[in-house]
Amino acid sequence: MELGEPVYRLSNRYHNAARELHSVIPISSNHILNVQHLLHSSYWYKSEARFVESWHALSTAIREAQALGMHQDQLAGSISEFDFEMRRRLWCVLDTWDWQISALLSRPKLIDRSECKVSLPALTLESYSPSPLLHVKLQSEVIAELASRFGSPREVTSPAQIDQYTGVILTWMNKFPQVYNLDNPDTSIDSKQTWVTLHRHYLHTMAYSMLLDPLRAYMARRMTANSHRDDLRIRDDGIAYTLKLMSALSRFFEFLYPKDARFHWALFSIFDTAAVLCSVILHDEDCYISSRQEILIAIESARSMLERLATETRTAKTSYEILSKLAKRIENPYPPPKMPNHHHKRARAAEESLTPPFFQHGDASVGSSDVGSADDFDTFSVSPVGSGGVAQSISSTSPAYGPGFLDVSRGYQMPNTGYDATYAMPQAVQAAADTVLMPAPPNPYMPPTPRDSYAQIPCDIFSAEQLGELAALWNYQSLDLNFVPNQNG
Repeated sequence: MELGEPVYRLSNRYHNAARELHSVIPISSNHILNVQHLLHSSYWYKSEARFVESWHALSTAIREAQALGMHQDQLAGSISEFDFEMRRRLWCVLDTWDWQISALLSRPKLIDRSECKVSLPALTLESYSPSPLLHVKLQSEVIAELASRFGSPREVTSPAQIDQYTGVILTWMNKFPQVYNLDNPDTSIDSKQTWVTLHRHYLHTMAYSMLLDPLRAYMARRMTANSHRDDLRIRDDGIAYTLKLMSALSRFFEFLYPKDARFHWALFSIFDTAAVLCSVILHDEDCYISSRQEILIAIESARSMLERLATETRTAKTSYEILSKLAKRIENPYPPPKMPNHHHKRARAAEESLTPPFFQHGDASVGSSDVGSADDFDTFSVSPVGSGGVAQSISSTSPAYGPGFLDVSRGYQMPNTGYDATYAMPQAVQAAADTVLMPAPPNPYMPPTPRDSYAQIPCDIFSAEQLGELAALWNYQSLDLNFVPNQNG
């Protein structure tokens, strides 16, 4: 260990040392300290964007806790109230993380909640309020109710079930304590209790993410104005919640960047949320969506945030490049005609002359080292923030000039879903939007995409190796983007 060694390398060394020490403890020697160590290990893997390893470490922690009877209060025996509280706090964290990471990886839950009979922690040991664990307790409360009524979110499919599911989440969100209120939080203690701001942003983004879980399938369906009324309603609700999630993620990003730019869960959420919105636009066959402008601005906002993160990790750079390709598909959903080989050079020159400046910054290649490893901090060359993108290119290439333009520089009013909120663009996107006018939908010069054309449009050329951790995280098949990684590299 050398003086001045980077923090991320020290973190790696400390974690490896802890794993080595833990490996000498016999498997049958169960102890609460083992559970705490495994939770720390799971969190470390999460912080390094190694979510699969995090899931496995969490699985071991859960089995250790179950061996100690933490999943049932009656198995605790005669112990002090303090020890009871510690056990309940640990199980609360395990329960919440299991739901989150399993959903993130599209894997089965590790905990059978029908076997669990444990009370939530009281959170009264601290001499201050709120407790640093309050945001986890709040999530555990709603997870218990959702699990008892619906099982897994993937089992919530019918319109009636979705209405009930979203009703539970919205009721829970409306009951947040004032310090975590969605619309007008009490920020008076933020400077004194520094964890509160982080937990507020985290809770808000988690709440909207949970709200969207069963609605995502409807947002990846091809729809027209003549689609079933319930399908359209659920899709429109999903769009409204997704825009709210993107607004919450924008605030979260401004809080994290640049000091905590490697908060990978927020990074992936930005990318995944924007990909969902891209899917919505691509499946809107007759440009019937009324909030099309807000969606385009939200996608550009996500692209701008990922561009700022692209120099930090390979995961961010890969996410930025994929989202840029998806954004380009939104602008031109039709595949180019196939040409003989001798036409390739001419076609490439024509394409470059017609392509907005933003989409010509694609010369950097993605490395193949493990995402989240100690080598994850290479610097990459990317285009400058605000150099273009969906918002700018649409305004510059669309022929629909005239009275159909809208000024997008002041934000948008979200569709009415029970909350009054406007979509707030980050400063980088705001600066670009101040000089941009966008045509109001529908664009008469952009006919609806034929159903059979989607299968012909490759999203293309990323190999599974280049996707890195995104290959395990991003369920692109569920978005019907026809995005199949090139296994040949």
